[in-house]
Amino acid sequence: MRFPCFLLSANGDIMAIKDEIRSEREKIKGQGAKAHLSYFWDYYKIPFFIVIAAAAVIIYMISFYASKKQVFFTAVFLNTDSGDTEAENKISSEFSRAIGSDGDKKKAVIDMSMQERPGDNSSTQALAVSTKLSSLSDGKKLDCAVMDSYNFKTYAMSGIFSDLRNAMSEKELKNYDGRIYYIDGAKLNNETFIDNDKVKKTDSLQEAEKKDSKKNFILPDPAEMKKPIPVGIVVEDSAVIKKNDLYKESVPVFGIGRTRKDTKNAKAFLSFLDKGK
Repeated sequence: MRFPCFLLSANGDIMAIKDEIRSEREKIKGQGAKAHLSYFWDYYKIPFFIVIAAAAVIIYMISFYASKKQVFFTAVFLNTDSGDTEAENKISSEFSRAIGSDGDKKKAVIDMSMQERPGDNSSTQALAVSTKLSSLSDGKKLDCAVMDSYNFKTYAMSGIFSDLRNAMSEKELKNYDGRIYYIDGAKLNNETFIDNDKVKKTDSLQEAEKKDSKKNFILPDPAEMKKPIPVGIVVEDSAVIKKNDLYKESVPVFGIGRTRKDTKNAKAFLSFLDKGK
């Protein structure tokens, strides 16, 4: 039987390599560890480094996924005066301890990175904030948010917050009498959640900032509304907010994400904010 010449050539090369390896092994017999190490380095260093690199990648991936914490809660603080990573981590740790969560395996995300000037609905920054909040809401990841009063109303009118009657019992809601933030459902388009009055007239940045000022804040009166909907709780006196200087110039309002079915953690966070006030 005749074999193709390229196969004969390949087989010849393989046999030559085997003969060379056998010859080298014979040479180092009885020459000690140094000769064996030199032989290993000459013939196996590339496979050796490939194995080491592959093992390092596998160990890294195992370590990464083993140490990755599961996010069980997400809260956004919009327009804080002095919120930073240190405050985020501090509040996250304190809240996790308060509800007895395992901080080694689960993580509460506190996001204070977003800033949106009251009355600004067209700048790149405002659109970025709106997009991120919409993404969190649409992805059913937004448990709750705290915002300055002007932006809170704006986002409440967009439908991002839940009717608190759907999240709390009548008894629970009554605990917040005098602090409940209402919007008028009669002014909402039920399909698009757009405030019809806001479509007709938009505040200038100066007017919006004036309304957002703490000294000009007036809690909306449900008696003056055709269809009052409780969507927020004023948390101005929260010890957590005060000691971290989060809202010095405006009144912060808390709301529960509309798309989150389980509101247990959001209500626990409201209680956490209220402790010591």
